[in-house]
Amino acid sequence: MKTISIRFEDDVFKKIEKLRGTKSKSDFCREILEDNIDKNEDNSLQNEDNVKTLYKTEIAENITLKADLQHSKELLRAKDDLIKNLESQNGFLISEHDRLARLNERLLLSPAKEEINTKSWWQFWKK
Repeated sequence: MKTISIRFEDDVFKKIEKLRGTKSKSDFCREILEDNIDKNEDNSLQNEDNVKTLYKTEIAENITLKADLQHSKELLRAKDDLIKNLESQNGFLISEHDRLARLNERLLLSPAKEEINTKSWWQFWKK
């Protein structure tokens, strides 16, 4: 066994004296140091486990975020396709409206003067 010399403040020394009971000072200090070292070793193992758990959690979160990103991209693509479809329908409806408006104007226009001279009034309603 190796020897270590330690200096304590007065208040710490008094606490050691109260807590050690019938044990010798060196045995009591040795037990405290050994317990503390064992706890640190356990904590380091727990820290490694915590790091591994944290790493796995981060990987799972990364996978989830990638899936969410992919889903968002698909939704955006679907929205763009819908917009293009609606724009083409809008163009078709505008051209159809123009065609029907021209047809309506042609049908509602008064007959030509030649037609008026050649037909009697009642013949305009015949087809």
